[in-house]
Amino acid sequence: MDKQTIGQLEAALIESLGLTGEKTAKFFGKAKNIGSDDKLGGYQGVSSANEGNMSLTEIDLENQERILQNLHRYFPWVSISVEERTKDPTDVQAEFYKNDSDVLVQIDPIDGTFCYSEGKNDHYGAIASVLTRAEEGLGRFVLAVMYYPSLDGEFLIANPAGVFREKDGKRTQVSLDESKMLDGKFCTVWVYKEPGKHPQGRLRIGMDNVKEHVDQRDIYANTEWFRRLSNHEIPGFLTQGGHINDHTVAAWMAQQWGADVEYASGDKLDLVPFGDTLKSDESRDPPRDKKGLLIIGSKKNPNFKKYAEFYNERITQSQQP
Repeated sequence: MDKQTIGQLEAALIESLGLTGEKTAKFFGKAKNIGSDDKLGGYQGVSSANEGNMSLTEIDLENQERILQNLHRYFPWVSISVEERTKDPTDVQAEFYKNDSDVLVQIDPIDGTFCYSEGKNDHYGAIASVLTRAEEGLGRFVLAVMYYPSLDGEFLIANPAGVFREKDGKRTQVSLDESKMLDGKFCTVWVYKEPGKHPQGRLRIGMDNVKEHVDQRDIYANTEWFRRLSNHEIPGFLTQGGHINDHTVAAWMAQQWGADVEYASGDKLDLVPFGDTLKSDESRDPPRDKKGLLIIGSKKNPNFKKYAEFYNERITQSQQP
């Protein structure tokens, strides 16, 4: 994709996300969790044990629709992957779903919905990203935008030139400063002591005394993880099995910022699944990252290697008869 098109997409996504800010902020802590509405697709079937992963509000739905409506004004020809209304798409969704473009726009209208709806903290935002098709079923990131209504409309933007912070029309580049990188434990909510399977299919990693090894503070949003990393407020973060449109986007943005980003296998973050899976009932599954634990931080931090070792040991144990 040429530089001009990336710039035009960036401007359209910044405008589209920005349209959602006022109402999103207004309903912070007030938006009703409707995640158990099976008709909508997206996250559903909320259980008390897994609310942090499976929350949905009317604001999610309204934001997604507003973003798509505005995007359609500028780029009606792109393909899309969205989290909500995957069973019962709106008219504008259906129009986008007709496309088979080599350019894919992914939308997460509220990242951190649980914290947002409960008013637990202001760790929420919106994410839009763009991938280009590299080969059948796989693509590469070329652009990502995170929007923070709770921070007076601040944006973090990653593109081929790096990462930038934009607020009130003023843009500054944000880069890793080795002298400010913190030592210590990486943040995560996805690493568990017990073996077995997480309800959403994430492998639980066998760490002894898990709380001694990871920082499990109450941060559920990828937008917040990356914001804190880019401010040198945390050493890094871990993710596994998440959607490409939020978890993997945050990792790619960190990579553009200058962080070391690797799977526990040692593979680099490069090609990722491109586009939804169409199911037999014509609903859609947004793609997930199935390559295992993704480690984001600095390899100079000894924990970086330790997390890979923990994970690979658990994988080996789980494969034994």
